Amino acid sequence: MPSTLKRIFVRNGRLHPAWRAFLFLITFALVTIATQALVGAAYIILRYSLAGGPVQLPPEEFLRPSPLMTLMMLTGFLSTLAVTFLFRRLLDGKTLRSLGFERRPGWQREIAFGLVIGAALMEGVFLIQWIAGWLSVQGFTPPAQALTALLWMTPGLIPAAAQEELVFRGYFFQNLREAFGTVAAVALSSLLFGLFHGANPNVTWLALVNLVLAGLLFAVAYIVTGNLWLPIALHFAWNFFEGPVLGFPVSGMKMGGFLALSVTGPAFVTGGPFGPEGGLSGTFLTLLGLGILLLLRKRLTPHPEGTNNASQD
Repeated sequence: MPSTLKRIFVRNGRLHPAWRAFLFLITFALVTIATQALVGAAYIILRYSLAGGPVQLPPEEFLRPSPLMTLMMLTGFLSTLAVTFLFRRLLDGKTLRSLGFERRPGWQREIAFGLVIGAALMEGVFLIQWIAGWLSVQGFTPPAQALTALLWMTPGLIPAAAQEELVFRGYFFQNLREAFGTVAAVALSSLLFGLFHGANPNVTWLALVNLVLAGLLFAVAYIVTGNLWLPIALHFAWNFFEGPVLGFPVSGMKMGGFLALSVTGPAFVTGGPFGPEGGLSGTFLTLLGLGILLLLRKRLTPHPEGTNNASQD
């Protein structure tokens, strides 16, 4: 019995990677909730002090472009970075860089490719809906309002994308891969990535399916390069062009944009108030992104001596 328990909980003298993965996910969730609660409480106290008394804060106050949203994204990333560093050093006995931050030859090209493909896919969603007559451009958002959204969302969307990739394609995926192999790690990490967004405003079952597919897209982006630069850049560009540039909701959250859109097509195709991730047009472009990555995988895959742990199953 002791030997059986040891096989379940221990591998190579350390806590089994599967247990490390799920313990990390639980710790990440608890620390994130605590951090966001502290930031929200501090914001409410500040507003109370400035107003000289109680103030009413609508729920959308926490879901629109603002210094508060940017601060919450930044603190969420920093707290996740700290948790990941501790887990990586203390439980894995490895460096944070080895999760996928190696600056080997070509890492800048991985970032550039991610930015280009993310922007292109989201522009593709826009063109499909516009050509089909499912959306119309009502005009341009007033410059001051558009620039304000851009100013507050850009420094927030970068750490937000980095945080989710660090969690789901970084520590969680890579420990699951060590425990169960690539296929199981991709499936489980993508499923949990989709469920992670299950509390977003206006979420639907199709939106969750599409977010699972997005998790698959980002997982493949990591696998073909062995680094997190490509999935982080792809993730950021998708959200950035979706919200602050084109004016779609980003996974249910309105972030403003340079274009004032009127989306009138069927919600199961356009995504409706959830944004393109909630409709079949988002499904199609996500699958197209997967096809592009698989088609170019030989060009994206680094030379064997340049990889970190990309070949480990």
